[in-house]
Amino acid sequence: MFLYFKRAASYQCSSKLTSISWRQASEGGWLVTGNRSGGLGVTSIGQKSELESKLGTANLSAHISEVSLVQWRHISSDTIAPMMVSVDTSGVICFWKEHKNFLVKDRTVSNEEPIIDLQWNNNGDLLAILLKDSTILLCDSNATTCFWSHRFHRMINNDDTSIAGMVSMAWSPDDTRIMLGTSDGRLVEIDINNSGRVISTTECRKDIAVNHLQWVTCDGSPTLTVYLANGELLVVSSAMEGKAIYINTGISDGRLCWNQDRTAFAVAGKGRSSRFITVRVMSPEGNLIATVCHKQKDKVTGLEWCKIGEETMILVSAGSSIHNVQCCVSVPSLRLLCEKRVADIAPDVHSVEKIALPFFARNKVLEMMKPDFAVAQHFDLTTLDGTNPEQFICSILSAPQQLIHCAIIPYSEEGKIRHSKPKNSLSYLMCLEYLGNFVPLLIAKKKSCKFGKGGFVIHSCSVPVITGLVDTEEAAADHPVYKHTLPTNADPLATVTCSSLQYRYKFHGVHKQVGQDYGELSVISSMARSEPRRVSVTLRDRTVLSSRLPEWSEYYGYFMVDSSARVSRDSIKNMQLLYDGEQVLQFGRSSHGNFVLDFKSPCAPLQAFCIALSCIL
Repeated sequence: MFLYFKRAASYQCSSKLTSISWRQASEGGWLVTGNRSGGLGVTSIGQKSELESKLGTANLSAHISEVSLVQWRHISSDTIAPMMVSVDTSGVICFWKEHKNFLVKDRTVSNEEPIIDLQWNNNGDLLAILLKDSTILLCDSNATTCFWSHRFHRMINNDDTSIAGMVSMAWSPDDTRIMLGTSDGRLVEIDINNSGRVISTTECRKDIAVNHLQWVTCDGSPTLTVYLANGELLVVSSAMEGKAIYINTGISDGRLCWNQDRTAFAVAGKGRSSRFITVRVMSPEGNLIATVCHKQKDKVTGLEWCKIGEETMILVSAGSSIHNVQCCVSVPSLRLLCEKRVADIAPDVHSVEKIALPFFARNKVLEMMKPDFAVAQHFDLTTLDGTNPEQFICSILSAPQQLIHCAIIPYSEEGKIRHSKPKNSLSYLMCLEYLGNFVPLLIAKKKSCKFGKGGFVIHSCSVPVITGLVDTEEAAADHPVYKHTLPTNADPLATVTCSSLQYRYKFHGVHKQVGQDYGELSVISSMARSEPRRVSVTLRDRTVLSSRLPEWSEYYGYFMVDSSARVSRDSIKNMQLLYDGEQVLQFGRSSHGNFVLDFKSPCAPLQAFCIALSCIL
């Protein structure tokens, strides 16, 4: 096996990632990330457009403190709906389920004690929760019913001087036992059918914490993998007749993960040098298969195997980045090694096109230099710092093929984000939802007018957004805080104006690449109560988008559109635009007083922002 890091990592988010979890699908899957500022992000990675449009790439809002753990419920059955759980440092557990092709919060559970670990059994019908005070809870799949709880504090502390606690756990393959790891190097096996009765206790390494446990079935034999804090691995299999294999990986305080086929496992963390992260792949017998290093000073916080089509890769999260380790099962060819070398030494993508390379080799090198996330491929998020404005202009003027999820946030002159529309709200920020963070793309400043509604002037954002936690009493409990610096010397890109009749909105391009006549939005209203208003949008290339007609609700007494789970509040501004019978844009109010904006081709990001601003006016 040959391993190599892809050069292009994910966007350098403003908040460091704390946990990742991967859910495998037929041609790709979904990656969930949690960060220090309480943000959650679901990112779709796959080759088919159908997979990209199912869940897309968007943020989930639920936590106000650091997210310590995210995890999918891994079930092979297609009859059970997907479920994901997120845990923060304050002891709050949020369960998420799929609804209308999006993840929505199903249930929230609060605990006084912080949560150390949380694991579903292999069937997905039982959930084990490990608390900081060494208490383990056995519940149903969404923690509605607690069957029993057991505190192991007295059993672990044999005398008054020793202080130890449970730090990890793993289910047995037959779902009848749970193995617990302690901070002083012991393994405790308990029986779940007998209220957590202790079956056995084994000492691995004295005073060395058991950081990670995984209990899988390998070649028909249950295999327990124990990863200690000093980098040692303990592999115990029933086929070994109770004998254990000790392996010194040389990677301390790292992560352990088995692949889906249970033919190998990977260990990632800090090796001999603290400036590099090391990834090693080993066989179930403990033999080293391959190893690779990458320059990264931050600690490894997540490790996942995934399969995209025919390619197998390892995702490693460290700091605010997610790195992709490509896995080649066969011996690498000389051409692959040369392509990898070119991708490492080339300054950027444009320089590769100037090198005299064969067509097939140039495409392979460019593929190595591009990130795997569809959103990052469209926007090239590494250019959003203002260093390459021309490339940014091209990205906001080109229509994305995949669905893009954005947030429209009211912005005040004091540099703070309003969670409800103020009377003097003069600016709105368009942010890309990505890996649980909000990446600023465009900002619109309102201009006053003596007659009519006025309009907006749109600028590009050149300063990254900073996400943090709420520290004001008047703010809602689940509202994050965003700060941004409005560019003062940036040239405007476009303007949105309203005619005096107040039913037609014009999009005018100011930048030379945008063009003067950039589009138009018309609102057709009726005085009759039985007829809803209609919206028609004409883009620059004369493409016409029409709104989905809402239906009258006798219960609520007004017209309603069957919106997705992202639009959580009813408003007359909520809108869905269709092109050839397919929905290509959705705009509506979210739960924080902000707006959501989802769009894809034929709408470009700048055009979608103009349409959203027309609805806000």
